[in-house]
Amino acid sequence: MLLLTSLAGTPLAAADPVLVAPPADPVAVAPAPVPVGYTRAFAAQVPRDAVAILRLPGAWDLHDWAIAAGIIGATALVMTQDQRIADWSQEHRTGTTDQVARLVKPFGSYYLVGILGGFGLASACSDDPRVTRTALLGTESVAFAMVGYEAVQVTANRPRPSQGADAGTWNGPRGPRAHSFPSGHATAAFAVATVIAEEWHGVPGVAVAAYGLAGLVGVSRITDHAHWASDAVAGAVLGWASGHAVEWLHRTPQLSVAPVLGSRTRGVAVCWRF
Repeated sequence: MLLLTSLAGTPLAAADPVLVAPPADPVAVAPAPVPVGYTRAFAAQVPRDAVAILRLPGAWDLHDWAIAAGIIGATALVMTQDQRIADWSQEHRTGTTDQVARLVKPFGSYYLVGILGGFGLASACSDDPRVTRTALLGTESVAFAMVGYEAVQVTANRPRPSQGADAGTWNGPRGPRAHSFPSGHATAAFAVATVIAEEWHGVPGVAVAAYGLAGLVGVSRITDHAHWASDAVAGAVLGWASGHAVEWLHRTPQLSVAPVLGSRTRGVAVCWRF
């Protein structure tokens, strides 16, 4: 579970203070971002992003670790209710819920190819940098999330509820191959939804729609009896963390100006956040 939160990509409760002491080796925490675009420089940045993400937990403080522990604890709490939630979802399963699941499930798989491809095509005729950033950072986010997904899945090897196993069955890394934990559809959906929500946060309703649709993808996997509830939650965390990490690594510069008032100091502090 630590892998799910270690992909968060930045101190989990990162504020945006005006004056803050930089880390001893900032390059080791976050490589200097290059402009997001269809360039060789950006392509070369992607492997460095992967290394930076893996090293980021070393830069967390106690507050960040407390949040990570809370995320892990919440997922573990859902695990204790997996069987009950699965039984309830099947007792209340209807033709309508099945139809909704069929409609939203592709948004966790091949529909994402169309969405990201659409942004990619639109970037050729748009001057809005968010279009290009959504296409490229969304693709990077999904790639990183699915690597994490594979790593967790081959370690857990948890059987699906539809296979007849109970919620407490975990085959482990040496056991028979199983594909329940985490949900790949939820992972991919939240990896893209997070990038869209971050890039278009200034447009009312985009974040709600993106996360809402991704949430429905996760719920559909539960109602289809393909995943336990904690599988969907873990996938959502992993996808969100990957998108959040990619966005943080490629954040755009921001200028902050604030007055500095002290017993012996008067002036203005200018901080260029990059």
